[in-house]
Amino acid sequence: MGVRLPTASSTVLQNGALNGNTEFIVLTTPPMNISLDFQQVLISAYINVTPGASTTGITGRIRRGTTAAGQLVSLANTLTVVAGSSYQFMMCYIDTPGAVAGIQYTFTAQTIAQTVQAIVNDGCIIVMAL
Repeated sequence: MGVRLPTASSTVLQNGALNGNTEFIVLTTPPMNISLDFQQVLISAYINVTPGASTTGITGRIRRGTTAAGQLVSLANTLTVVAGSSYQFMMCYIDTPGAVAGIQYTFTAQTIAQTVQAIVNDGCIIVMAL
């Protein structure tokens, strides 16, 4: 007998450019229904980003929901960068959302000290109920 664990994933970039030192939604999962109340969910996200002029860092966050105002799941993590070079930014976190249906997660990114927009070249996000 096999078991299918709920999963959801996306490679669709919601924003391909990060402007104005603002937190932008980069990736959002489709809705996922967990099989048990209070089941743990593993969230993993990745982006390839090229920072614009003057950018000194890129901050990533994982949020529950589909907006930049969604509940913060992970701490904000900042990657120190040099403008013009490409970087791989990866995050992984565990969440216990409770008794919910259609849960979605969002990966957001924000530049620090930017004067020219950063370009998100590629990305993916996947969630798996454990």
